[in-house]
Amino acid sequence: MVLWVWDELEEGDYWNFIEVFFTLSRVKLLVNKITRDHVAMKIINLDEHPSAEMLVKKEIGIHRLLDNVNIIKFYGSRLNDKVQYLFLEYASSGELYDRIGEPNCPV
Repeated sequence: MVLWVWDELEEGDYWNFIEVFFTLSRVKLLVNKITRDHVAMKIINLDEHPSAEMLVKKEIGIHRLLDNVNIIKFYGSRLNDKVQYLFLEYASSGELYDRIGEPNCPV
């Protein structure tokens, strides 16, 4: 499914950058121009957040251990200079934390 992410991070032949969401890290939605697959690319600038480096390593390690249809799928990661990229399944319903506070949420 996500074969070209590793070689083609720049907007170009394979991917369109559709939306940018801002949180502690930045997340961009990538859409493959050929297959129309959606991928979330989480971007963490380790120069801006040096204390996050160990947390990011832990997050990657946990993602690699998990494989369940009810958990966001982890496709891989890439470190470029001091910027860490995580490639994750796109969750079209939005943030879990936003949904937990909804009145009819079963959680």
